[in-house]
Parts: sequence; C-alpha cells; structure tokens
Amino acid sequence: MVIGIDAGCLSGSDIRLQTGIYYYAYNLIKNLSKIDKKNIYRLYSYQPLSKSLLDEFGPNVQNSLLKPQKYWLNLRLSYEFMIRKPDIFIGLSQALPIYHPAKNIIIVHDIAFELYPEYYKNSHKRLSRLTRFAVSNTDQIIAVSKKTKEDIVQFYGVDRHKIEVIYHGVDPFFYPRKKNESEKVIKKYNIKDPYFLFVGSYKQVKNIPRIIEAFGKFSLRNHEEYQLVMAGSDNEYDHGIDEILEKTKTKNRVKMLGYVPYDDLPLLYSGATAFVSPSLYEGFGLPFAEALSCGVPVVAGDKGSMPEIVGNLGIIVDPYNIQEITEAFMKVLNFDRLSFLRKSVIYSKKFSWNRNARQLFDLIQKI
Repeated sequence: MVIGIDAGCLSGSDIRLQTGIYYYAYNLIKNLSKIDKKNIYRLYSYQPLSKSLLDEFGPNVQNSLLKPQKYWLNLRLSYEFMIRKPDIFIGLSQALPIYHPAKNIIIVHDIAFELYPEYYKNSHKRLSRLTRFAVSNTDQIIAVSKKTKEDIVQFYGVDRHKIEVIYHGVDPFFYPRKKNESEKVIKKYNIKDPYFLFVGSYKQVKNIPRIIEAFGKFSLRNHEEYQLVMAGSDNEYDHGIDEILEKTKTKNRVKMLGYVPYDDLPLLYSGATAFVSPSLYEGFGLPFAEALSCGVPVVAGDKGSMPEIVGNLGIIVDPYNIQEITEAFMKVLNFDRLSFLRKSVIYSKKFSWNRNARQLFDLIQKI
C-alpha cells in the first residue's frame, strides 16, 4: 500500500518556519517508519527534502518532488493525484487538494483563526476556506486535543464520530537537565539568571504584550533581578510588543532571542524558574508539554486546550487579566521544585510520539 503525505511543511528553507507543524511532521513520519516496515510512505514536497532527513525516516519513505511551489496544493498536488494516486492521503497541514484520493485523513492542529480573525487579517479567509473544505471532504479527522475536536464540531458542523483525538508527543530529548548544563545556554545567549521563559511564535494570539506587562508589575515587587526570556519565531511579529516594552520600561529585562536551535531548548526550559505562556488560544500547545517534560512549572491561559494539556500541574489564569498573570509569577516562586519535577515528568509521559504514530497507523489500517 502507498500512503501519501503532504510534507510541504518540511520543504521550507526558512528556519523560522521550523516550529510546531515542522516538528509534528518530522516526529510522526519518523515513528511511523519505525512501526510500519511494509507500506510505502510517499512524502510530497515542493523542495527536495534533505538526505539527512530522509535517512532518519528509513528505506520505505520516499520523497516525491512536485514543482512549482505556487498553487502547489490545489493544482500541482491535484494533478499528481490524477496520474498517480496513493491508496491513502494524509493531510498534515489541515488541507486537502481539490482532487484527492477517495481515502484520506486530515489532521487539524488549531483553528485560532476562527476565534480571533482580527489577528489573522492576511490569512483568515484562506485558512478558514482550506480547513472547511478539508474537514467536509475527508473520511477521518484527527484533532490534536479534545478542545480542538469540540471547536471543529462547533465551527464546521462536522459529525463528531469521524473525529479522533490524538495528542501530540514530546521528543524524549526533552528531559530535566542539570544546572551546569543549562548554564551553557545561559552563557551562550547572555541571559541573566534567574529568568522566566516563553517559547513560541511572536504572533498576536500568543498574548505577549500582556505577559510583558504582568512581568513588569512583578518586577516592581522587589524582583528586579529576574529576566523574561522570549524564544521563538518572529515570522508573524506582534508590533504591540515594542509598544509595551517602551510603556513598561522593561527593555533591559526582556530578552528577545528569536529563533532558537532545537538542541538548546531543553537546556533553556530546564534552567527557567517557570514557563509562562497564557496565550489566547492553543490547539495543543507543544511547548507546555515540553516544559513539563523538563520539570518546569507552567503558567497557562484558561482558553483553548491549555487546561486540558497542563492538567493540575500548572497555574491557570485568565489571559486577559494582567493581575492574575502577575500573581502567577509570584506563585511559582513558592513551588517545591523537586516534588514538582517528579510529578511533571511522570505526567508528561502521556505525550508520546510513538503512541501518536501507532494511533494514526491504526486509523490507516481501519480506513
């Protein structure tokens, strides 16, 4: 059997785009190729995938290069399916070509664009159109959280029985590191210790201006020794960040690192006092699971999937309430870190890429 996969998210050369969906695709395909040695996995991309990446995936994973990139999904991929159809198609980026195989599976990661269209002015209509078409024309939908499943049903009127919830996994690479290990990245990025950490894109839905404002108020409570470190892609930059830095006079205590290499992330998490990200919406929120795997306390918002993913191991706040976020900065200072580390590492084992791939493979066989 030939299983086609939309691997366009692995095609780009811009490292700023190597974020959530990139690592989802990488880990899923890597684990699928370990589980299933019999079937052929054909990865469709608009740029050749690197040899090192394909070597990690194994011999039954092939790269099918389809050019040009322009109109790649609906024209180039549709044309490919007219002349050479896979037995099953998996849409990793919650999109389905106009012409597609009869059997397909669509993964939906996030529909924040439906709840906050004002934050997606340049992409809302396109994302909404692609997602609506995909979920309406697929055999099976995978939602990355229970909350995402409910949102799909609410916004698109999809039969909930064709939606399966499969959580993301966390790379085993994310585990608690010793202080002397974390000190390497602290020195590398010239970070002032102690520090709070945010990991994610700098787009509006991440609520960064309110995080900074709350951190400024926290600092005024005799905690000026702390730094707020921001690591993530600035591909969709929220210009409200610059305004709040000026307003709160926190420029010298908020460090914007931009994109951080994957190898440095566990060290950054492990060295932090807490991971702080009360965003306005998360479909899953991989950095929350990564932080917990590294034994780091989490401050999360009460919207989207965050309460579901964090469970009772984090401080849940109203992301619009500056005072609540400020108090959360204070509360994590009193955490028993050793006790929390034990609980969080055990809890985080529920997020496994091997389990994720096995559940998807079961669906493939069922379909």
